[in-house]
Amino acid sequence: MRYSRADTGRQVADALSAYQEHRRRTLDLLGAAAATRLLSRRLIRRVPLWKSFRHVGRVQEDYLRALRTGYMEFVPQSGTYGGGSDGHALVRYLRRLDRQLQRLVQGAGNDFRINWFGKNITLEEHIRRLTEHELIHHGQWILVLGWYRFRFPASWRVWGVVTSNRVGKRSVPRRR
Repeated sequence: MRYSRADTGRQVADALSAYQEHRRRTLDLLGAAAATRLLSRRLIRRVPLWKSFRHVGRVQEDYLRALRTGYMEFVPQSGTYGGGSDGHALVRYLRRLDRQLQRLVQGAGNDFRINWFGKNITLEEHIRRLTEHELIHHGQWILVLGWYRFRFPASWRVWGVVTSNRVGKRSVPRRR
């Protein structure tokens, strides 16, 4: 089935909107985790939690590079983040990447294709794959932080997790 240019533009806009909605949840969680001093705790495979947020941004940089070059490749050592476990620095980093994404998508045009390891995919599909990567980490964070009885931000109710409007020291009990 072929879509008109208007339909394609709508699909790209819908994909970008879905991504932005999930990214807002990521930023909400990052803020809540920073408020509880949780970012430096070693939670996921003995790695500090802040590094999983950095990873989400680092992979987004690969997606951005593909929007510039037309070729997708994952380059693990290519990230530009250097702020360590500082939650505010992580938020600024992810927001900067989101602004770049917005600009690159607007400039790409609806017919833009990206070579994903020999297969050309649409701009919409590229954005949806970025969204799926973000969602994988939402699931990971739910499992790990739920084990610590973390109270997620209200925006995470959509995932059926325990949420709280108040985040404090009691959100994460000490492990004994």
